[in-house]
Amino acid sequence: KGPTPLTLAVTGIGQLNQTLSMEVDLTNAQLLFGSMGWKKPAGQAATISFDVRQNDDGSADLKNLQITGDNIAVFGEVSLDSNQHVKSFYFSDFSINPQTHVEITANVREDQVLDMTALGSSFDGRQFFGSLFSAGQLVDDGSADSSDPFGIDFSAKIGRVIGFHDTEATDVVVSLKKRNGRIVALNATGKLNGKARAVVEIVQNKGTRLLKAEARDAGAAFRLVGLYGNIEGGEASLQVNLDAGSAGAKSGTLWAQDFAVVGDAVMTDVLTDPGAAAVLGNRKQQIARSRIVFKRLRAPFTVGAGKFRLTDAYMNGPALGATMRGTVDFKSQRIELSGTYVPLYGLNSALGAIPLLGRVLVGRKGEGVVGITFAIKGKLDNPTVLVNPISMMAPGIFRQIFDFSGVPDPSTTAAGSQKYERIKPFGSP
Repeated sequence: KGPTPLTLAVTGIGQLNQTLSMEVDLTNAQLLFGSMGWKKPAGQAATISFDVRQNDDGSADLKNLQITGDNIAVFGEVSLDSNQHVKSFYFSDFSINPQTHVEITANVREDQVLDMTALGSSFDGRQFFGSLFSAGQLVDDGSADSSDPFGIDFSAKIGRVIGFHDTEATDVVVSLKKRNGRIVALNATGKLNGKARAVVEIVQNKGTRLLKAEARDAGAAFRLVGLYGNIEGGEASLQVNLDAGSAGAKSGTLWAQDFAVVGDAVMTDVLTDPGAAAVLGNRKQQIARSRIVFKRLRAPFTVGAGKFRLTDAYMNGPALGATMRGTVDFKSQRIELSGTYVPLYGLNSALGAIPLLGRVLVGRKGEGVVGITFAIKGKLDNPTVLVNPISMMAPGIFRQIFDFSGVPDPSTTAAGSQKYERIKPFGSP
């Protein structure tokens, strides 16, 4: 996408051995490999060059094809049929960054299915994992044209897939089928940091495609895809209905159990607020700074159009519970989340078992009699945390009065110059 000035060289005009060579400057254009979740931005130097060899039957071969530039090195060749449609291609080294080295072979079968194989020692998956939040890749946004010239049967074996937070998946094996722009089959396995098994697959349930994923190390899985970097251990599972929701947006639910949160800056800021002392007492610093164990997490979400939306997510453990809802906008790089921390969750939520009265005292699922409402708002890489300690005075359903859903974005005010900010209780001077 964008301006692509080219140089065309023709030799032997009018002769049987006429040759044609082309070089295209891609520096001021975007180069997009959508299925890999990768793009070269405009301004990054790159060129594509190849020689064209015309065959007697009208077919052609693009020989010595190279895409080279800053951190890009792709070498191979492409064969076209007499209608100039792709017949096959081969890339001996498909490297779109210094940590990606993959060999790709593909042939179009008689049934118009592109049979493609990728083998490699390493693949930097961080751009691909980041693209998942826009629902443009694995969750199948449904926007592909149904008149695609061929389906795809894809298989891959990659020794090492690099993710976020110094996390990787090893021995990755992928099998995927795509027809009419839709993923109809998927099975992917690997080992998180070379140890814990992870599986992603699509299963058919009464004509509905369900994307399911399971990881034996929830913390490593969350770090790998860049979702959250402060969880240790546990097990996680994910389910997304690929045939529900509008085009470009899908809904699903994430579960995790028996995990711990370590070193979370937002949690520390909320729990060390002076207002928390009334409930936590001497345990305030201990809980805020220690490894906090949780028994379960449930996070319903919607992802699409570059936004990740949480809907009444909650997690709880013997010492602490929490709820959260809101939106992360990856296009504008802004975040707006609000929630409640519930200290001493096991004891605090016990009254919820009382019919009717329990609902009033405890409030929303995952909360307790006493809770501390908070919000995270502003720029994604430097948000502001707001804490309302007076919310601890309001039990259950009345706590929603002290939510931050109507609070202006602090990053647009002078207060937004600080990463964390504690606001005064409502009604105080």
